[in-house]
Amino acid sequence: MTITEKYINKILPYLDNDIETEKINGLISYKFACPFCHIYSDSEDSRKNKCASLTPIQGSYDYKFICMRSRSNECRRIYGGRSFHNFLAMYNPALFRQYKKELATL
Repeated sequence: MTITEKYINKILPYLDNDIETEKINGLISYKFACPFCHIYSDSEDSRKNKCASLTPIQGSYDYKFICMRSRSNECRRIYGGRSFHNFLAMYNPALFRQYKKELATL
């Protein structure tokens, strides 16, 4: 298990109670309701829509965050999504600091 996968597992319980998984590029992709733009949706069904994902990048063990709805500045699909590094920094700064420390020890 890579450090990124370890921190994905740590962040998943905060994201959604019902996360869908799919195998992409030999790694697991996670689909969930967007933690940034779900508040801008009008209906409860729309808020629970699994429009965001942490998707493995082909040829690497890194992931990127993509939101298909892109209704907030945090989840806009600039350049095809955000790196996991950037997503974690925005979503959970305390966990991001731990992630950076662990990466620095490599």
